[in-house]
Amino acid sequence: MKEFMLKQQTPMIHFQVRFMVDSVPGNNGRPPRNVTRPTPEYYDSGTTLRATEVKPKLDYFIFQCLSHKQGKRLSSEDIEKIRSQHPAWFFIRKNKDAAAKKNHALDYQLRFSVDGKGTAEDCKSPLFFANNTVKPGNTRVGTIFSDSTIKMRLLCFHPELEQFIAERLPLFFMVTNFGARQDKGFGSFKLLDASCKPLLPRAQMEQQIVEWFAPSVVYKLDYPESPHNDSILNDVNIFYRVLKSGINDVKFDKRTGETEHIAYIKSYLTRFFLSFSIGSEKRRLKETKVVDVPKPTHPKTLEKDKEPNQLDDYWFIRGLLGVSEVQNWVKSHSEIKIQARNDQFARMPSPLLFMVSDHTLYFVLQEPYNRAGGDVFYSFTNKRDSRRTVDIALPSKKTLREKNIDLAVMMRGFVEELNGKGNYHTRELLQKLGKGKQKPEIFNSDPNWQIVPLKGGAD
Repeated sequence: MKEFMLKQQTPMIHFQVRFMVDSVPGNNGRPPRNVTRPTPEYYDSGTTLRATEVKPKLDYFIFQCLSHKQGKRLSSEDIEKIRSQHPAWFFIRKNKDAAAKKNHALDYQLRFSVDGKGTAEDCKSPLFFANNTVKPGNTRVGTIFSDSTIKMRLLCFHPELEQFIAERLPLFFMVTNFGARQDKGFGSFKLLDASCKPLLPRAQMEQQIVEWFAPSVVYKLDYPESPHNDSILNDVNIFYRVLKSGINDVKFDKRTGETEHIAYIKSYLTRFFLSFSIGSEKRRLKETKVVDVPKPTHPKTLEKDKEPNQLDDYWFIRGLLGVSEVQNWVKSHSEIKIQARNDQFARMPSPLLFMVSDHTLYFVLQEPYNRAGGDVFYSFTNKRDSRRTVDIALPSKKTLREKNIDLAVMMRGFVEELNGKGNYHTRELLQKLGKGKQKPEIFNSDPNWQIVPLKGGAD
């Protein structure tokens, strides 16, 4: 048996941490408001990583290493080939039928334990949508963060397999997050040895990250030390919105009834595809009147924000950054239901992964996940009027290639915008964001911050 220690890097959104929501009467004739109780409704003091979540991920990671397909998706044939090469390494269930015996679980065990009680908090991150619609009398999901180190035991009766796993555990925990919204940096852990010292120097670990995700480019941004790395997760939310949905920061004056424009940052994803004469699903919904077109709250005179009158096509471009199983958008006072024509594609994981280690943010855009040979169509339907509906395609890899669209180029341009080297003044606009749309916290500690590619990555 081998023992390791884990140091938690960011809070983990954990289903076993719950906070009750109450309805509190409003003052001066105002409507009731929802208030979350300050202490968890139920919470196990030993809540931490679960072997039931970690082991399947670690198994798949080991399969990737054994098949020399680091960071790539595997087929069932890949795993069967590994089984034929190392049959003794696979767990065989006794007293089961043939199908149950032939599972894809490796024969080892993991056990986790933590001393002391972690910090449980209500998850208020805008990146976690499940808490947005919780009604009084129900519970919101919380986060857990352990200041104490977490002990992990690896028990394996196959010495070669045990050694193979142990040598790759540091990288596994570097590129793998846990709990909900793990692709946005929640649930990051760092592996230490039994004496709580790093197993690999930082330079060596970063080189392994580069090799794991190649040819995709990994970027990093260094932060000063902060409790639980909350500043990093707050900035992940802002950066992600700049890329995917854009930010419209306005201030409404109740006395005059006027709206003051503070900063409008158009989605960089939308800008990028407009350069190929491809419109977004948002514009398509407006043109087909699936949603009502509201009065604009940002200046339409900005030349850089104008879109061409004529476009070659419209795509579900935000779907390239992931599609959740249940999607309901509120657009212009219209609630939109999004549904895949084929249930097989109801959910597609996000290819954009954020990782946190030692107060450094790493992120990488991997190849979008689309198992289909061609485009996948999604129906966008107005929930109040089902007759107002339109189908929009999520482009396949083949379609992107035919249009000479390279998402790596898009990502490089996005980073240049954040660094203040692009054409749309994004960095300058981020500094203008008001209290409601807080500017990235990295400005407070390092006004001259720069996102850089990890050495070894092709940029």
